[in-house]
Amino acid sequence: EGAEEKMLRGIFNRCDTDRSARLDKIELVDVCVKDRDTAKFFGLPSDEEQTPDAVEKFFDGIDVNHDNKVCFVEFQEFYAGLKRKQSKESLRPSRQGGSRQDEEREVLVERSAEVVQAAMDEVNTSTDMQEQAKRLLEEKAAALEAAQQDATVLAQRIAAAE
Repeated sequence: EGAEEKMLRGIFNRCDTDRSARLDKIELVDVCVKDRDTAKFFGLPSDEEQTPDAVEKFFDGIDVNHDNKVCFVEFQEFYAGLKRKQSKESLRPSRQGGSRQDEEREVLVERSAEVVQAAMDEVNTSTDMQEQAKRLLEEKAAALEAAQQDATVLAQRIAAAE
């Protein structure tokens, strides 16, 4: 799994609050209202009044099979389309002499980079937390095994004493 897919998986999982492996409109609205970076990633407003309508339109566009759920494959397809669109726009010549449009494009690129970096940081944090949890579970399992062995020895001693 590459860095981009990990980043996408992190964003998808952040939105999939019920852990169903499928996003619905309510989850997307809630996350976009609570997390400006996620709203920016989708190009959606993050205020409570505008977000539901914007999410409705956006969601209908990425819900390819129209089942009112977005699976990870549909999510990846959305992102691939977004990248293609951004790539085409960056190749288009400026109509206004370039300066203002170039500045706007640069701001958008910077914002996109910030969103992607925030998502990557979250993925890295999530990975670190998973590794810490795994180590803790391994330690607890070893402690449990030692306690079970102690209990067995103690039970044998009690049986021998009787």
